[in-house]
Amino acid sequence: MTNKERLKKQKEKQLAAEKKAAQQEQQLKDNFQESKESKKYRKKGKTSEPVYYLILKLAMLAPYAYSVVFWGGVLSVALLGGMIYKFEFSQASEYTAVWIISSAAVMAAALVFEFFRKYIAGAVLAVGGTAAYFHGVDQFIKPITARLKEVAVAPELLEMDKKWMYRCYPAAAFAVIACLLLAIKLISVFIKRRKEKLAHDNAPVKSIVSD
Repeated sequence: MTNKERLKKQKEKQLAAEKKAAQQEQQLKDNFQESKESKKYRKKGKTSEPVYYLILKLAMLAPYAYSVVFWGGVLSVALLGGMIYKFEFSQASEYTAVWIISSAAVMAAALVFEFFRKYIAGAVLAVGGTAAYFHGVDQFIKPITARLKEVAVAPELLEMDKKWMYRCYPAAAFAVIACLLLAIKLISVFIKRRKEKLAHDNAPVKSIVSD
């Protein structure tokens, strides 16, 4: 066998090895892509959340229904109907009712986002709505507190401000639970991604170099 034939045969052998290595590399890429797609599909299929998510969401309904819908509604109706003005120390007005009603709508939107698992938007709306609600009810409660310190009133009115605090201020739990849900979600996502990264980093890699 001449040198030319040996070189030609060696080159053909080298080309065959390179082609085989390229095929193996492509096969690995295809397998990896298929694995990613199947993992993505499995993630989409897992739609359930731990039961405590639902418990916390349902717990948000309690302060919303009690403080915002019921007592906020009572106060709004009284303000819009002019029934509050018989107390001369009250400085609340129709604008107070507007604040309360608007905040209730924002908090209702927050609930919708929470049940659709949009926890960032839900928390933002919950905090904003609760702050607006407190701004509204405080226009009614704080002037009463200040006035009660200055003048004498009938005994049945001495605890009026505190009664309304007990009725309205539990709404703070609404925002607290929304923030808690967001914190739990962010932590769970962080832990999940960290586990996936560790699993990917520790996964065995098949050699693409042929023997």
